[in-house]
Amino acid sequence: MHRRAFGLVSEVAREVRFVAFAGSLFCFRLGFRMAAPLLPLWYVRELGVSDGFIGVLGTVQALATMTGYFSWRRPARRIPGRWILLPCGIAMAAFPGAVAFVHAELLLLPLVVVYAIGYSGFDLAVFDELMRTVPRDRVVRFTSLDTGVENLAGVIGPLLGAAVAGAIGLAAGLSIAAAIGIGGAILLAWSAFSRARAAGE
Repeated sequence: MHRRAFGLVSEVAREVRFVAFAGSLFCFRLGFRMAAPLLPLWYVRELGVSDGFIGVLGTVQALATMTGYFSWRRPARRIPGRWILLPCGIAMAAFPGAVAFVHAELLLLPLVVVYAIGYSGFDLAVFDELMRTVPRDRVVRFTSLDTGVENLAGVIGPLLGAAVAGAIGLAAGLSIAAAIGIGGAILLAWSAFSRARAAGE
């Protein structure tokens, strides 16, 4: 068992590009997951948003995401994903931090639209870029590992976000989550551009 685990760790460690990209993606996802339980609390406690307006936010986000997928579909075919990762990743990651400075519920609407469009572009680009770092003969193993790392961020993030917010406040918790996510987005783009440069793309 231990020998098998050590073999897997050694195998993954040899794939430096995958480790760099997956590590950056974990950082990005961690910030995103940290903010997830804090945003509803901010809406209700700080902004006093009604249930009806939260429903409006959800509808606007869904429509903007659908529009974003449609709008990004053609550019994503022509533009390498690494050029999409950075602006879309920052648009997503900065959302919690921007919300922390909002004191009028109507200002949430344009922020949600920017976030949703960024999300759709990022979602289209990140998988393709990840696949470029995965050995072609071990795709299933490495994508499963990435899914495991994503789930790890999903477990740690909300707990960490709640702990930070409990210690220093909701606004600070949202801002820290945004900073971690933005750092992850920058590292993702750096990893993707470094891989492309090394491959002569």
